[in-house]
Amino acid sequence: MPVRTNGGRGSGADGTSRTPANMMIPVLHEEMDLLVVEKPAGIHTIPDLGERLIQIYPELRGIKDCGAVHRLDRETSGLVVFARNQETYEALRRAFSGNEVTKEYLALVEGSITEGGKIDWPIGPDPKSSKRVKVYKNLKEARRHKAQEAVTSYIPLLTKEGLGEVERTTWLKITIRTGRRHQIRAHLAAIAHPIVGDPLYQGRPTPRLSLHASRVRFPHPRTGQTVNVTSSRISFGESPKAPESPPSEGPSSSKSRGPRRRR
Repeated sequence: MPVRTNGGRGSGADGTSRTPANMMIPVLHEEMDLLVVEKPAGIHTIPDLGERLIQIYPELRGIKDCGAVHRLDRETSGLVVFARNQETYEALRRAFSGNEVTKEYLALVEGSITEGGKIDWPIGPDPKSSKRVKVYKNLKEARRHKAQEAVTSYIPLLTKEGLGEVERTTWLKITIRTGRRHQIRAHLAAIAHPIVGDPLYQGRPTPRLSLHASRVRFPHPRTGQTVNVTSSRISFGESPKAPESPPSEGPSSSKSRGPRRRR
């Protein structure tokens, strides 16, 4: 169920909202305790998305972070969970912190990957740039920089052959339980398969980052039953370097072999 928002309290440097007027926010799951909505690319979870939802769900105003129990990067689109009361907010935060939540993403990456794998190098601050994070392959160095555990698993769905100057690209289904800043983006770049549209991590520029939070699964904080929400159809734009939508899950078509596990 999409809801249309209009205006909202200012969140930009000039006191104006950073989100477009009359933006449609799809609400994919709604109940008395929580919401699961679909964040568009190009806006912040907090304050932008939160301020928009307050117009429709005023109870979010009295909850920390407008009830958002986790965040997506500004450039990433997809599912975000909001709590509608403080008790649910605290319970869901514990679930996310305790790795009780499964989060799936769809990403379009550069190069060919035909086998699933897992990346579990720690992630920490990049001493050379506050805009990026660093993947620490040396555990001694990771401890010195206080890097945190990060685990990213991936399964290839489809590899598309390059045409002319456009190189091969692969659709991946990605699962994470940890949720470090830029985790997926940095991990994939570390195995030489950066996300299309992610120049911050050596990906080739396109109109938007080809990363979408497509599914979230977690125990309901009150009933204990599993809440399982899947995203609606997505679009990464009309660039020839970034196909409009991902394929349905299936085997990869490329003959090249990708990395199975990186430690």
